[in-house]
Amino acid sequence: MNAKLKNLNRLVSPLAQKNGIASSEGNTVVYFRYLEKHLIHHIMTAEIVVGCVARVTHQSILQALAKVPQGVSIIVQKEDFLRPDLGSNRHWRAELRQRYSQLRGLSFWPGLLDILTTAINGD
Repeated sequence: MNAKLKNLNRLVSPLAQKNGIASSEGNTVVYFRYLEKHLIHHIMTAEIVVGCVARVTHQSILQALAKVPQGVSIIVQKEDFLRPDLGSNRHWRAELRQRYSQLRGLSFWPGLLDILTTAINGD
């Protein structure tokens, strides 16, 4: 089986407004450029944000998350740079923790579990 390799970045015009490709159903978009801009746009238009990431340290993204009306629940891998016993940059670590503390936890929202289950399963 000879698979052809394609550079997906070349399939998207750098002049295209979204710089991404949407699925035929329109419910999935893959972005190739300006990831921060697109992520912040999606955060700013969301009522809640739920997810899992390795780390969140970008100030603009954390500021956008702090403005989500119904709250944020993100599972973040605890990195060594956040451990107090390793002597990492204390000022930066304190600033990052302060930004995390500005995030709203999820508010009680009737039917939230059903909404999330539907979103995850794609129903």
